[in-house]
Amino acid sequence: MSAEMDPEKTLAGLDGRKPSQSQNGTVTVANLVDADEALAFLTNHPRTVDIEIEGNVILDDPKQLRKLIRKIDLTIAPLLAAVYFLQFLDKTTLSYTAVMGIRDDTHLKGQDYSNLSMLFYIGTLLHPQASPLTN
Repeated sequence: MSAEMDPEKTLAGLDGRKPSQSQNGTVTVANLVDADEALAFLTNHPRTVDIEIEGNVILDDPKQLRKLIRKIDLTIAPLLAAVYFLQFLDKTTLSYTAVMGIRDDTHLKGQDYSNLSMLFYIGTLLHPQASPLTN
């Protein structure tokens, strides 16, 4: 990969003294304050320029870009399906415990079971990081 790139557009050109610049709808990140953790990692990588050139080659070629998007979709979709399935199991498990006898085993009276169910979901609302949908 010996292609020359504009030093202002490379990750190595990020010196933290210039703000991000927007031209023609594209944003050039010139300060890591505006970047995410992946960009911060790549700035310290020994092959930063090579990785950036390879990434731009993929992004510029429509066929390789479609292939990358398909690969991402085929990875993320099954993971999302698995998380949704586990969340469904989590929600239905409490219902199954009522049928299996949790009310008698724990000596719940009246609305105690409903209150416990409500408290479970209040805990999910108060601490959303525990919910798989918000991660």
